[in-house]
Amino acid sequence: MASPIELMARRLNALKDGGLWQNGLSPNLYLPATAKVEDILKAYFKALASEQLPERTYTILDHGKVRINDRDFVGAFVKRAEGERIIFMRHNGADWYTKELAWTESLSDDEALRVARRLLYPAEPKSKDIKIVQHEDTILVTFGPVADPRGSRRDDFEFQVVIQRQTGEWIRTIGAR
Repeated sequence: MASPIELMARRLNALKDGGLWQNGLSPNLYLPATAKVEDILKAYFKALASEQLPERTYTILDHGKVRINDRDFVGAFVKRAEGERIIFMRHNGADWYTKELAWTESLSDDEALRVARRLLYPAEPKSKDIKIVQHEDTILVTFGPVADPRGSRRDDFEFQVVIQRQTGEWIRTIGAR
């Protein structure tokens, strides 16, 4: 069974957004490339601390190396008062880049819709009627009714995308009447 770090890496790779998930602020952590995960996390939480928000306590549940968008990262699965989080870290030559993400067992409806839209782009069906159904292992995203892409005059065509629930990986796309 894959670890939460591996599952999150699969989700991020499934987005096929070229790494946009990395956008945002990241504290500069001037540690050597050989720094231990524990030392990187200690520096990370210390950098985020302020008078209003004291240094946070955390427990490292797991850590390991993963590849996301053709780049190598070290991931740490941590437990904090705010919940379970995954922190991805990568050395940039001078400092460590970090990105903290909330961990959930499966994709939210918003994440599933974003993945489905990216899978279909630029041919995303033009429909305001979107249904998302979470099943045990999959998520079904239905766009419709929409105009049949084969050119018929009927507008009762539905487009469905099936996504793996934990990773966001595409399983299949279905067009049906």
